[in-house]
Amino acid sequence: MTLIAASSFRGALVLAAMFAMHPASANCTLVSGNPAVTPDSRFAIAGVGAVLDTRTGLTWRQLTTSGLSWDAAVAAANADTTAGFTDWRLPLREELLTIVETGCVLPALNTTIFGPLGPISGAWTATNGRGPTAWYVHFGYGYDYYEGKSTAFAARFVRDGTSILFADGFE
Repeated sequence: MTLIAASSFRGALVLAAMFAMHPASANCTLVSGNPAVTPDSRFAIAGVGAVLDTRTGLTWRQLTTSGLSWDAAVAAANADTTAGFTDWRLPLREELLTIVETGCVLPALNTTIFGPLGPISGAWTATNGRGPTAWYVHFGYGYDYYEGKSTAFAARFVRDGTSILFADGFE
C-alpha cells in the first residue's frame, strides 16, 4: 500500500474497506498482501520513552503529545527532556513519513513501539505548507497534508541521535 494522497482519501477509504483485512500483530491490522515496513526489530530502546530507528538513525519520542497548535508543538518539543535528551524537535515531513506503517490502516503505525494513537491521529511536522499552514501526517490512514497552524494536532518529537548506548556503556 502506498501513502494515500489527501485528494484521494475518500477513494482510499472505499478501497481499504474492500480489502480483506486480518490482524498482523497486536499493533495494527495488516492489509492483505502488504508487508509490515516498521517491524519491532527495526527499533532499539534509546532511553526511557525513546526509540532509535536503526534504518534512519533518528531517535523518536515514543508517545505523542495531544491537542496542540503548531506553535505550541514547537515549544513543547524544545522544552521536552524525555530520556534525558534536550534536543527534541518536530520532525520534517519526510522524517515523520518514515514511521508510517504503510502495511496497516487504523492505525497506520506500529503501536507496540509508538503507543496508542489517542483521540487525535494527526501529528504536526516542522515543514511549512502554503501560507500560514504546516504539514501533518495522519496516522489513521498514513496520508499527509497541510492545515492551519492553529489546528489542534498531536506532536511526535524526534532528534538526530545516530548511536545506541549498549548496556555495557559502549556505543
